[in-house]
Formats: sequence, structure tokens, C-alpha cells
Amino acid sequence: CLTTQLSALGSSNRRPSLDALSGSERESIEAACSSDKYLNGPAAYNQCLSGQLAMLERQPRKPNLSRLSGSERQSVEAACSSDKYLNGPAAYNTCLAQQLQQLRK
Repeated sequence: CLTTQLSALGSSNRRPSLDALSGSERESIEAACSSDKYLNGPAAYNQCLSGQLAMLERQPRKPNLSRLSGSERQSVEAACSSDKYLNGPAAYNTCLAQQLQQLRK
């Protein structure tokens, strides 16, 4: 198993830098990729991180929630929490935008 994991890791599959992300985005990406980290090894984890970063770059950033009341913001964030921790920050940001759109109706 160790030999297979080391072979899969190789030199081309290193962990990407998450330094440019906010703490919340980093937490979300790491949570979304945690099953790969603990079940499939570092190569799969690094691939997941890279994929999550690529999706985040293609999607709009987190929408501004500052105009919402505290209870509205808490409700919107709670409604999207499964996306945040299971699917990553791009999916979370999309969910937040959809929630905001529904509030405007």
C-alpha cells in the first residue's frame, strides 16, 4: 500500500498552495477533500485540492451578505453549509447567490 501511494504521489502531484484563499475558503476546500485525504491517500487529496481550486477560479467569489440582517445571514449560511463542507467553496458561493436571489423575489 505504501509503495502504491508513494508511486501515485510522484513529483508531479504535489499539494497546491492554498495561501491565496481566505480562511473560510481553505476550510471548505479541505473539508470537501477530506474523504480523499483519509480514504484514498495524498495523491487523490492533492488532485481534489487542485480541482477545487480550479472550480473556485471559474466561479464568482462569495457574494456580499452585508445587507442582510444577522438572522437572514445566519439562515442563508446554514442553508448552504452542506455545500460548504461537502462540495467546496465554489458550490457554497453558488448556493449563497441562489439564496440571495430567492430573497429578492
